[in-house]
Amino acid sequence: AVTIVGAVLALVTPASAQAATLGSPASAPTGWVRLGHLSPKTPPVDIYLAPFGQPEKVAFRKAAYGNVTPYSPLPQGAYTVSMRPADAPATSTPALSANVDIKEGVAYTALVFENGQNGTIKPTLLTDDLNAPAAGEGKVRVVEAATGKAPVAVDAVGGPALATGLNYGDTSQYTTVPEG
Repeated sequence: AVTIVGAVLALVTPASAQAATLGSPASAPTGWVRLGHLSPKTPPVDIYLAPFGQPEKVAFRKAAYGNVTPYSPLPQGAYTVSMRPADAPATSTPALSANVDIKEGVAYTALVFENGQNGTIKPTLLTDDLNAPAAGEGKVRVVEAATGKAPVAVDAVGGPALATGLNYGDTSQYTTVPEG
């Protein structure tokens, strides 16, 4: 079994990472998105986010491996997410570009792994469950973002198995655990 440290580190946003929130009008139906760089061989990148067909804006500057932004509220609709090398001109060709459809009341995590064809970077979109667990419980989902050891199992200390058989780029289902 592997400790959960590797998975938790992938979900920490360091203070040095500069995240910007693309706000939404208070009356607009809103969803949420956070973005994560989980490709260890890819140098730091600037991550852009824009409503589909609109000019891109930087959502996250100098994101390095392991960085994940906080959630940003967005009006529902189609968006383009792009990655460029850190400090590259906004007009440069993105290393990755993908579309995501934000739905009202739904939270998403868009992660980039290097598990595409021939080891290229590839986006993965997760739908997150932000509903509160029952009193006295918590919910955990494991994202395997460490390369080199596969498959891995993650067990809570003194508790249930959180994930088994995960390879780099895999994500477990949510598991309910007792608080503590």
